[in-house]
Amino acid sequence: MKPLVSVIIPCYNVEDCVERAIQSVLSQTYKPLELILVDNASTDQTWSILSSYAEQQVNISCFSEGKPGAPAARNRGLIEAKGRWIQFLDADDVLLPNKIHDQQEMIKFSAVEVDVVVGCYIFRTLLGSEQEVVPEKDVWLGLFIGKLGITSANLWNRSAIIQVGGWDQTLSSSQEYELLFRMLKQNERVLIDSNFHTIIRQRKGSISTTNLQENEQVAAKLRIQIFQYLMREGKIAAESRNDYLQVLLQYLARLGVSDADLATKIFRMYYPQDFKVENSRMGRFYTYSFNLLGFSTTQLLYKYYIYLRAVIMGRIPCG
Repeated sequence: MKPLVSVIIPCYNVEDCVERAIQSVLSQTYKPLELILVDNASTDQTWSILSSYAEQQVNISCFSEGKPGAPAARNRGLIEAKGRWIQFLDADDVLLPNKIHDQQEMIKFSAVEVDVVVGCYIFRTLLGSEQEVVPEKDVWLGLFIGKLGITSANLWNRSAIIQVGGWDQTLSSSQEYELLFRMLKQNERVLIDSNFHTIIRQRKGSISTTNLQENEQVAAKLRIQIFQYLMREGKIAAESRNDYLQVLLQYLARLGVSDADLATKIFRMYYPQDFKVENSRMGRFYTYSFNLLGFSTTQLLYKYYIYLRAVIMGRIPCG
């Protein structure tokens, strides 16, 4: 008998897109499914839309969660879920018809227990351009560089999530990677799905587009935690350490804008004196400056650049 899969959609003021997400669930070729809709104190017509779907079909239910944030809504959905497997779906994302079926087939024929199936996805911007995102096969490296799927592209084992305490309701971003970090520390039971089954849609006004600097700080601190754990547990091979340091530096650079002391402390703790930046995503200027002047001086210049850019864009008044 096929296991029940519970689909959980957290909803906050998503009247413009939630029906598209719901329809993508109803179009899934896999059965049995239950759909759990969790309204997060919406002020538009979201609740009315959710209620109408729940009234029409017995396998759809809707609930209200007063605590703000998608993690709280997802945790409420977990409490209500009856399925062994959980498909989290953000209200602005879309599942392609065979998504759950194909990932369940992977689990069915796996020789080992599975805690999460990590999926490829198509990221669609506000302007309509698309980027295909493929997970890194080395799960720890994938976690560290941000290529271990995304909330809606993955399929989650309910008991594994509950075992680590569910979603962290204090986080405004990097939520799935913080959850994956806790899960991987318990067990490294991951399957990689190489097919594209999910469309992730950038949505105007979402946290990911409005709180960029705060998101960068959260992501940087999480990467520091991951790096320190991997170093402590001896999970980074000597030949791979430079690759991790190259990536970590990008997070330290952004962290240093608001917390220079922590960024400098971590840099001095792990980086050799002869370290050189190689093709940094921070840009040519940062790479050239770092290799010539070092971390501290480059960070001062970078912080001034961020401030000047904010003034030019009107985010900080001049004078």
